[in-house]
Amino acid sequence: MIMGPEWQKLLSALRRGDRRALSRLISLVEARVPGWQNAMHDVFAAMARASVVGITGSPGSGKSTLTGRVALEFSKRGRMVGIIAIDPTSPFSGGAILGDRIRMTDLNRHGVYLRSMATRGARGGLSRATRDTVRILAAFGFDLILIETVGAGQDEVDVLDVADIILVTAIPGQGDSLQAIKAGIMEIADIFIVNKADRPGADTVAADIRAMLRVARGGARSQGAATILKTVATTGAGVPEVIDALVERLAAAPSGNMESTEAEIREVVEMINAQLCEDFWNLSGAEDELRRHVGAYSRVDPYELSSEILPEGLMREALACVRARRGR
Repeated sequence: MIMGPEWQKLLSALRRGDRRALSRLISLVEARVPGWQNAMHDVFAAMARASVVGITGSPGSGKSTLTGRVALEFSKRGRMVGIIAIDPTSPFSGGAILGDRIRMTDLNRHGVYLRSMATRGARGGLSRATRDTVRILAAFGFDLILIETVGAGQDEVDVLDVADIILVTAIPGQGDSLQAIKAGIMEIADIFIVNKADRPGADTVAADIRAMLRVARGGARSQGAATILKTVATTGAGVPEVIDALVERLAAAPSGNMESTEAEIREVVEMINAQLCEDFWNLSGAEDELRRHVGAYSRVDPYELSSEILPEGLMREALACVRARRGR
């Protein structure tokens, strides 16, 4: 694919390990600057395998502090760690409200890379460029990537399509102790963390989670196999046990949820919708066709595939749809 000189320069610098180029490339891809898909095609071809851990849960449950502690401990153990911290979007600038970066300022000197990203209207706890950023970090050489979601609540399950292992945090003292982690989010957890466990009621929260796991039968991850741990992230208490549990889980983790057929289909549909018209394609209408295309690839490059499956006639129809929506 043909790229302009700026993109080529950035990709060359990325391969040399230039962190400024890394940050610049992520910014351009996040902003969808023309040429980003061609650049991501090269990134996709160059990326190495990286373990991805999602950390989610209700706002105020200490996700940022826990993420920082986990990153620091893995860094000390020789892992090259990158963090993608999803923050709420500023209503004024449209960028990220950098609460996570403020809470993790000391990580850079330990070699940990931190990237804050705004949701920019995306639902499900992630940014629309989260998958792209994971791939850029993997291509750079990070072998462990932590994704801290924004903390949207019970339906924040998009991280399931990106992460190999998912931590769900809860804390005592929030009224109904399971209100923030029931339904969908309850079913995606590999490890439950009862954080701020020095507060009264931590044992009760752990017992409630354990009881819910016994009766939950909605998802493959909710069959009682999840680990329940207690931490005090501000002091580091319980964090070594979290690291040990993650090491064990990652050793047995599959090849990556981003590479599953269902995740690939959803990503290509989302990419096409974002480029064309948000209601032009839907998953039910496109699924069979996409399965045929996905099945022909041993390793799906969504940036190439999303371009290949749009014939010229469909592109004209899509553009007509966009013009109609804009009132032209």
